Amino acid sequence: EWYIDIENRKMYLWPLDNSADPDIAVTDSSCALVTLTNTGNITFRGITFTETYGMGLHLSSAGNITFDGCTVSATGRYGMRMDDVTNCTFKNGEFKYCGIGGIYLVTGGNYKTLESGNNLITNSVFDNCSFTKETYAPGVALNGVGNVVSHCEFKNFSHSAMTFGGCLNVMEYNSFTNSCINGTDSGVIYTGRNLSEHGNIIRYNHFYGIGNDQEGRNYFPCCVFTDDGSSDLSIYGNVFGPDLRNVEVFKSHGGQCDDMYDNIIIDATRVYYMCDWSDENWRFVVTENYGSSDWQSKDVYFG
Repeated sequence: EWYIDIENRKMYLWPLDNSADPDIAVTDSSCALVTLTNTGNITFRGITFTETYGMGLHLSSAGNITFDGCTVSATGRYGMRMDDVTNCTFKNGEFKYCGIGGIYLVTGGNYKTLESGNNLITNSVFDNCSFTKETYAPGVALNGVGNVVSHCEFKNFSHSAMTFGGCLNVMEYNSFTNSCINGTDSGVIYTGRNLSEHGNIIRYNHFYGIGNDQEGRNYFPCCVFTDDGSSDLSIYGNVFGPDLRNVEVFKSHGGQCDDMYDNIIIDATRVYYMCDWSDENWRFVVTENYGSSDWQSKDVYFG
């Protein structure tokens, strides 16, 4: 816990581990620690990027960039933001105590041609990446076309541990625990509000220690939540449970053509919730561009 006495210009701190000699750092840096623009064919190995009020890493129009065995921590904003990237990899690393999210993969791949971005996030740990913003600050926000998150561990999230959009992205062989611990109407993996997103896959993941003990409400935390018309998602080969507290394993709010099969569900309060949409709802989404979605402006392939 901490308190700032503005009048006397003092900060009082109670360390997390009750240590008599805690490691304390203060920074006024608001820029990214590393920025790569129009850059390619670089490998960072075994480096710790830490202590900035801004982002840890920012990649823009970059390709063939690899981070191997690196740690990103104590950032005020995202641990890493990736815009228009291809063939980039983050592996064998860790994101922890990031302010508003771990990795934000904004764009990678081509919506028009469905050419894959081939970006990979693998064998890494995402721990408490919503340190200053408790909602919609996931470990990974996966977007673009043909990108993969695999063999990662996600833990200690008040809200969603992963969000996604785009097409033909794969989330596989990950573990999720201690997530959605302080929220309702939320998903450990969440997507929503874009009708152009198709062919995404969630497979071979393990969800356990999910949810919270808040009762007496109309909405619940979910393991996988497809919201506001999002459709065409495949969910198979996953293990849900044990220790699912007041959880809806699957929730579809207005979506269609979602396939959920060959999953193992243990100790679930609720398995599936489906909210059908009226013709009026669908017309509103298509004509009014529900929320902040930009699907109408994209030159996309619908099959």
